[in-house]
Amino acid sequence: MFVKLLLISYVFGVIVVGIPTPAEDVDEDNAQQEHEPNAEYGYSFHKFSGPVSGEIKPIYVPDGQEGQKLDYYATPDYNYSYGVKDPKTGNTQEHQESRQGDAVKGQYSVVQADGVTRVVKYTADPKNGFQAIVEYH
Repeated sequence: MFVKLLLISYVFGVIVVGIPTPAEDVDEDNAQQEHEPNAEYGYSFHKFSGPVSGEIKPIYVPDGQEGQKLDYYATPDYNYSYGVKDPKTGNTQEHQESRQGDAVKGQYSVVQADGVTRVVKYTADPKNGFQAIVEYH
């Protein structure tokens, strides 16, 4: 059911939001930035690929009654990033995350009200759980 929701969300995102699909050729250095940096207005960017890779396999799961229900399974596999830099409000933040199967790795940064940048680097997997390192610059 979860994978089906991911697939539906992904299709919805492509149709409504225009999220690039893995088949599209995305120039990571240039295409993810929506607007050129501007001292007055700032800018934002986003990029997404995923949400699954490999063969999508049909599986049968208990339906909570006496029967089974058809569902689908595929390996979770995605990458995304986004960021905002708004000099007018001071909002500056970035986030990148990737997932291959059960392993997640990412980092985010945010400029706090006192001007210090907080950077959180994290990983998560079934063996080690969630691990985070927090740095201040």
